[in-house]
Amino acid sequence: MLSSVVVSAPRLAKKIDFIRQCIDQGWRDEAIGVGEQIRDYLRMNTPRSEGAGSQKGEHIADGWELHTIGGNPGSARGLLMVIYNRFVTNVAGKILARARLKVQSEAQDYTLMHILEYGSRPHPIPRERDMGKGIVLRFTGQNGAVVFTRQVDHPGTQPVGMIRAARAFGAEWYAQFQQKWAEIISRR
Repeated sequence: MLSSVVVSAPRLAKKIDFIRQCIDQGWRDEAIGVGEQIRDYLRMNTPRSEGAGSQKGEHIADGWELHTIGGNPGSARGLLMVIYNRFVTNVAGKILARARLKVQSEAQDYTLMHILEYGSRPHPIPRERDMGKGIVLRFTGQNGAVVFTRQVDHPGTQPVGMIRAARAFGAEWYAQFQQKWAEIISRR
């Protein structure tokens, strides 16, 4: 069964012009604002350990970035936003070699970010192979004293889940954003 739709060309043109105005007058900025809220949520909720930053004093929490592609005013291209951690992956999501954790000098397919997100079971942390050089682990204990040992029995890490929580908040924020702009557009 065929159905027909009667459309007023001038009315449709006015609607399209209105949608373009919405995009040019705030839609993109507001969408990016939501992306910035998600990035800031991740920065605030990624754990920081005292003394565990890089030599520059940066922590993994400082690495969250928002990268936008397209969606420029007057453009027909859509807007894509990518939130990534520059210490762990590139903008395309590929794990950086320096971010891979090592076990017995071999790079693994996981990073500190994975451990923070999902946690870890108790496990031994052995010293690196010392090739007969007597290398031992060195760290500062809970009482502040420097400790030298050949192995540490790590108690495991509780999962933080900051990325999963950010996704849930982001979905909620974008649903509200989408509802607001759908109402604005439907008024015309």
